[in-house]
Amino acid sequence: MPVPNPGRSRAVLIGIGTYTHPDLPPLPAAARMLGLSTRIHRGEEQRGTATMQLGLGYRGGPLASGSAGALQAGDRAPDGPLPGGRRLFDLFRGPHFTLLAVGTDAELPLLEGELVHVHRIEAYEPYGKGLFLVRPDGYIGWAGENTTGLNDYLAKVTRC
Repeated sequence: MPVPNPGRSRAVLIGIGTYTHPDLPPLPAAARMLGLSTRIHRGEEQRGTATMQLGLGYRGGPLASGSAGALQAGDRAPDGPLPGGRRLFDLFRGPHFTLLAVGTDAELPLLEGELVHVHRIEAYEPYGKGLFLVRPDGYIGWAGENTTGLNDYLAKVTRC
């Protein structure tokens, strides 16, 4: 069976099996995930930490810049409780970026429109102190002790 777009495709799902194109190198992460999902489908393994993707990160990636407190850009933004029964993940939910000022009184920029929602919270140990711009996918795109570099980062990732 030919592989569609063999220059781009590495594997094609056929039923619950796979066909790997012989001229392309295997993708170890994809192979592990396919193996895991197959074992879960067959009842040989239960869902657990491996299926939650908590170990994924993008430190050093092109959409990650800076560090502050306990985190670096590219890390998954931790969840946590907020007053009133809400959670940090509630603030991040949606197609917007979230600028989170954690345990700091750093001056925050005036950001217009719905692109960035800004929130200030008390110090929270998983973050440490600093400013964290959480991307819509829940990962920290930019982090810093002050806003230096924030506008440049936003201009880079939002230009069409």
